[in-house]
Amino acid sequence: IWYPQIPPSASSLIWRIIHNKLPSQGALRNKGCFIVSICFLCGSSYETSDHLIYQFPFVVALWNWLGGIFYCHIYTSSILSILSSGKTSGSAQVVDVFLAVAIFTIWVIWYSRNQICFCNQIITIQQAISIVSSKVNITGNSTKVVMGPSVSELLILKHLGINGHPRKFIRIKEVIWCPPKSGWIIYNSDGSAHGYPGIASCGGIFRNLTGSFQGCFAESLGIQ
Repeated sequence: IWYPQIPPSASSLIWRIIHNKLPSQGALRNKGCFIVSICFLCGSSYETSDHLIYQFPFVVALWNWLGGIFYCHIYTSSILSILSSGKTSGSAQVVDVFLAVAIFTIWVIWYSRNQICFCNQIITIQQAISIVSSKVNITGNSTKVVMGPSVSELLILKHLGINGHPRKFIRIKEVIWCPPKSGWIIYNSDGSAHGYPGIASCGGIFRNLTGSFQGCFAESLGIQ
């Protein structure tokens, strides 16, 4: 949870939750402070750390939003399970961004609770998502690790307004695609072999005048 790109205030909040040091009303009652405990966010349940982070609809909506962006299921049984849910999300940059989003999501839950408690100000789900996105944007763009060569990872980063960090290639070749004439379909194909001779395959794609996808194929050619 300790990353140079994540503010210590957010990381320390996660540390306090992991070690049961979050000053929720339930924790204060357990220490002998006799107060009437009620969740400021839902107004109907006993306030504990588990209830704040995992259970009520406001939080569930935030975790569903996070899982939808990264195409994964968020396991909300504990803080560690939440942070581990994105370990298989992709490249190093995407995993770093996932951790940042998860940490800032937990931070914004506690922030929303305190805004109601001390300022009588309600934070909506859309406002919470905007706050998380703005903070993650700074973190994701400042990380030094690279992304993978997949469209899904690019969509994840673009959804959060983060620039992808591609690997540095030794040689870059510019390829210009030219559309066909009106009424024609253009067909581009290529093939490769692993060794000579070796296992080979080929593929092709069909597009029309506007570049719209019309069809494609990929075929193994065996040893060629």
